[in-house]
Amino acid sequence: MQDLTPHLCTIVDNEFTLKRLDRERGRVVLRLENKSYPVIRPKGEHIRLPSPSGRG
Repeated sequence: MQDLTPHLCTIVDNEFTLKRLDRERGRVVLRLENKSYPVIRPKGEHIRLPSPSGRG
């Protein structure tokens, strides 16, 4: 079965990282492909995504 969950490049702790975008109890979470690491649950209202133009 094909995984259609969106993958995205995002900034976590001022570093670019590739994660899988998901929802948990109505909130956005970032899942790692390696199940040995915990799910990232961003605090606050926003997740910062770099824009394709590099100005984001």
